[in-house]
Amino acid sequence: LVDAARGRVLDTGATPQRAVWDAAAGVADQLAALGGMFAERAGDVRDVRDRVVAALTGAPVPGVPDPGEPFVLVARDLAPADTARLDPGAVLALVIEGGGPTSHTAILARALGIPAVVAVPGADLLRDGDTVLVDGGLGEVVRDPAPEAVAGAGRPAPRPDR
Repeated sequence: LVDAARGRVLDTGATPQRAVWDAAAGVADQLAALGGMFAERAGDVRDVRDRVVAALTGAPVPGVPDPGEPFVLVARDLAPADTARLDPGAVLALVIEGGGPTSHTAILARALGIPAVVAVPGADLLRDGDTVLVDGGLGEVVRDPAPEAVAGAGRPAPRPDR
């Protein structure tokens, strides 16, 4: 990535931020074309790209907003760097439209003890103020759950015998 960006600056006169953007796009496209776990890494490359371009331009680094109270974080995608900085006391659960169970975001959320469901079609339809129940173990997100389901939330479900 660094060599490709450097080459774009030296060979074509591209600005450093344009060179990083284009070089990262090439790497991300290659990973996406490979499919599977490699495709999931394309998002990581785009995150690095966004952070480097922000540093080069003096723009704010992408990140997670802080609403000042515990919340369920719903996102199209979440960078591993952002996931690693999540406060499990503030983020009750993650609902991510993209990614997969082997994505860095899913792995980091699991390590932090934050319930997470990834690859949720229609996650972008959830809005601030919606009540949702997130079961990371079952991979379920329930919008507008029944009151009795809300009352039972937060208690770990009994584990099935193995």
